[in-house]
Amino acid sequence: MKIANRAAIEQSRKVGLSFRLLGTAALALSLAGAAHAAEATSPDDDALTEIIVTAQKRGENLTSVPVAMSVVTGDALAHAGVSTSESLPNLVPGVTFRKGTTNKNSALNIRGIGTLSFSSGAEPSVSTVVDGVVYARSGMAVTDLLDIDRVEVLRGPQGTLFGKNASAGVINIVTAEPKASFGGYAEASGADNGEVRLRSSVSAPISSDLVAQLAAFYGHADGNGRNVHNGHDINGYDHKGARAKLQWTPTDTVKVTFIGDYAEADDNCCAESIQIISNSAANVRGLIPALSPVYPSATNKDINNDVDPHTKDRNFGASVQVDWTLPAGTFTSISAWRGWHNVETRDGDFTASYPAYVGSSVPGGSTSLADHGYVDLNQYSQELRYASDLGGRFDYVGGFFFFHTDTKERFTRSDVTCTASTLAALGNGNVPCASGSSTYARASGTAVDSVTTNNEALFGQGTYHITDDFRLTFGGRLTHDELDYTFQRVATATGFAGIGASFASANNYSRNDASAKAGVQYDLGPNTMAYFTYSQGYKGPAYNIFFNMAANNTGRLSPETSNAYEVGLKTSALDNKVVASLALFRDDIDGFQTNSFTNINGAVVSTLVNAGTVRTQGVELDFLTRPLPGLTLNGGAAYTDATIVQFACPTGAPATCYYPNGKVLPYAPKWKLTADAAYKLPLPDSVPVGVTIDTSYSWRSNQQMDIGESPATIQQAYGIWNLGVDFAAPEDRFVVRLYAQNLLNQFYAVSKVPDSATSVVNGIAVPSTTYVRLGVPRDAQRILGLGIRMKF
Repeated sequence: MKIANRAAIEQSRKVGLSFRLLGTAALALSLAGAAHAAEATSPDDDALTEIIVTAQKRGENLTSVPVAMSVVTGDALAHAGVSTSESLPNLVPGVTFRKGTTNKNSALNIRGIGTLSFSSGAEPSVSTVVDGVVYARSGMAVTDLLDIDRVEVLRGPQGTLFGKNASAGVINIVTAEPKASFGGYAEASGADNGEVRLRSSVSAPISSDLVAQLAAFYGHADGNGRNVHNGHDINGYDHKGARAKLQWTPTDTVKVTFIGDYAEADDNCCAESIQIISNSAANVRGLIPALSPVYPSATNKDINNDVDPHTKDRNFGASVQVDWTLPAGTFTSISAWRGWHNVETRDGDFTASYPAYVGSSVPGGSTSLADHGYVDLNQYSQELRYASDLGGRFDYVGGFFFFHTDTKERFTRSDVTCTASTLAALGNGNVPCASGSSTYARASGTAVDSVTTNNEALFGQGTYHITDDFRLTFGGRLTHDELDYTFQRVATATGFAGIGASFASANNYSRNDASAKAGVQYDLGPNTMAYFTYSQGYKGPAYNIFFNMAANNTGRLSPETSNAYEVGLKTSALDNKVVASLALFRDDIDGFQTNSFTNINGAVVSTLVNAGTVRTQGVELDFLTRPLPGLTLNGGAAYTDATIVQFACPTGAPATCYYPNGKVLPYAPKWKLTADAAYKLPLPDSVPVGVTIDTSYSWRSNQQMDIGESPATIQQAYGIWNLGVDFAAPEDRFVVRLYAQNLLNQFYAVSKVPDSATSVVNGIAVPSTTYVRLGVPRDAQRILGLGIRMKF
């Protein structure tokens, strides 16, 4: 009854919010109409604006760059309600996102390839670059997108120009430039679940050669679920931050850009709700009453935990970029420092210390498990490069790159276990364990590690024009890596599954490597180009540094290398009313670094390994067209066949280690489709408001979410439909937006973590999952909202 009442109250709150939004919209529309009365809207041009990208470290037209890539503008992000990088997959084919229990173990995948690990001694496979600065860890990239000009998603190995942590691709984020005259915007939006977002940006000239820009944001949401143990909301967020830019042009040939930014995320995230797969299994019989009154269904978003999930990030830094235009090219220097602090708290047993759960140390007993982690990272980088002017017989870019990181981590796991006799005395365990009882024990451990990396590289890439229509491209990168670590775990008690004895380790390596790229381009017509490229992907060696580390985890992981082939076609047709690209690709990867399972002190835990060989191949399509004045259509499709060719279980793995040879890679749906349409209604000048309708749809096929390949960890195919209507004054000086995200109320998960159980059938290990933990995103439900934007 209480649950039903709460649901009714929640529904009433949402209805009330919707009426308040509509009322606010009516008021804002009247203001927009008054502003519009002063002047009329001019008709839109029916040709597309030239799309300039920096995928090759210089400004070039999108259709002339021999790289499979998608470009998403800041306006497109705003219309789709994408405020953080984790929602980019809704707009870009071939990209997926895995949300972990904290940003530390969350990551983007491209073409099914990505590295997901807690280890501070491992690098991402997908590099995130913001205004020319590389982010060292994938968790740093899970941040708000503020005042964005465009996001370029480069698919496939990009190590020649972007470095060794770009073996699967690059997310190249370019923020808006300061304006030479005073101006800016302010916007506010509100939506279901108590969501509020505020954003603003202003540019102002300080002198004839110095202009400043300041952008800031704030966001809050209550969340999409509840912890019934204490009534707290879960999966909500509190975000805030700012970015300042100073752009100084002392001469016509020199431009200096200073950037400083700070962002803070304090989230009651990331809860993992439980879905029971088999109620009859012996090891989950105690889990269902332990979760009560939460019912562990396939669409469950609630939890019953004695420890609230919590993750907090601080992401900040400063950079100086100098661009010096010389007679035959441009010299660029980018000096940067960044810091990242991450704090994680989670309930390790997913219950509120009630009777037995999966993995309980004492049959019929009760266990409370909690994890607390802290990461402190500092990175320093310096890039020097020279790019020749375009248009000559030989165009080239080359330079030097230095990168240093210093990471310190602290992780504590505490385990409180009561025996059955204690529980009987306490009334079947519905109260905490009795401290001091002879049947009470506490096992805990704290691990501290320090990791330092240094990377120096020489890189270059050139294009030789054999004729006006025929070109050869070649490039390479020489890399020197150094990595060293120290690790120490102190355990206050032993003999408990998953908490090993005290352990210490230290190691280091130094290594030189090289990677290369070669290709050919041919212009089939004035606006159509075909290309073929061969790229060597390279991601450096790694150490698997994690809380449960044991002697068999101290060995160095080999580099992850690949041979990638891509054939593509790019065109701008019909007087630039259509821009499209098509790419066929294949990438064979050796030494693939991914998580597998091993046995630590009686518990099966995840560990980073060189899993063997994988392959990703397929075809991708991107298009942008304006068939009619005021109507813009864009989207894409990706078919990705990402499979495990040969999987090797790690040393120390349990006898039932699963060999998923021939199976699909996690987070690699076969099909992914995106489509967006925006239409500005051709209203007469007498109508006081301009109206634009936009709608988008993103669909993906079945997606496996675990290397164990359990059927229970497959997210079934789903599609997300968004709809929005803008009411605008002339020149968009005042805009009111009504929007609905996930209009069809589609439930889905961004992660499904199994109980890691396997069994042997006919001599072969197969998954025998009895429950999974679901990561449920913000927009796994219908969201109605209102936004207001004002330009000044």
